[in-house]
Amino acid sequence: MHITVLLTIFYILNSIRVRVGPWKFFRVNSRYFSREKGIFSKLEIDQLIPERWHLRQGFDGDHIEPDAYPVFLKPEWGQNGNGILRADSAEQLADIRSGYAEDNRRYMIQEAATGEREFEIFAIRSGLEGSHHDMITVTESVNDTDKYPINSVNNKQTVYLERTDRFSAEQLSILSGYIQEMGDFAITRFCARADDEAALTAGEFKIVEINLFIPFPINLVDPRYTWSQRIRFINKAMHLLAHATRNMKYD
Repeated sequence: MHITVLLTIFYILNSIRVRVGPWKFFRVNSRYFSREKGIFSKLEIDQLIPERWHLRQGFDGDHIEPDAYPVFLKPEWGQNGNGILRADSAEQLADIRSGYAEDNRRYMIQEAATGEREFEIFAIRSGLEGSHHDMITVTESVNDTDKYPINSVNNKQTVYLERTDRFSAEQLSILSGYIQEMGDFAITRFCARADDEAALTAGEFKIVEINLFIPFPINLVDPRYTWSQRIRFINKAMHLLAHATRNMKYD
């Protein structure tokens, strides 16, 4: 909560500094907002993912039986793992489906990624369309309690450890290029599963999810961070985001 408050305060201060209305933040990445549904639809954003990184998923309305387990059931809109459920068998899947039968939300069903490790890549592009990303962090979600955990800041078994210093400037540039293959995002955080850092850099991964609406820089919850480090990072990130807000072409 404290980090979210600091992000908001520093964003407003930096927006004033670069002379852009802070309220325009909610129009950042607006081209990917589903006006028909009134949300950042995970199902529509999923269609941006190139085939080599794509996990099979779709609307669960037809109750199609999966080829293998586990599978994940996810609300079409949501953040921080809220509402995500895992089914390890046909019986569990049937139970989950009966539980949300009266739910008005649309659910997606997604196959499990097989990579050994889970990474969260956070990026900000402050310049005009097509420019490189000015900030990229790579954070690993560490959870040894389960082979297929539902990681989130709400999962007390998950620890987030920043791994950015294990990547060279060239490797981070490669990751920036991968993000640009998916879309021209001003700010994003995407979750990918890969066997290790080398596989991630080589593009040998599967994307679990792309977050475009208020993506949280998950590296800030690394327990090794001091509050001084967090504040320095927040100020830099929100300065870049304020520039991104000013430079973004809005639809």
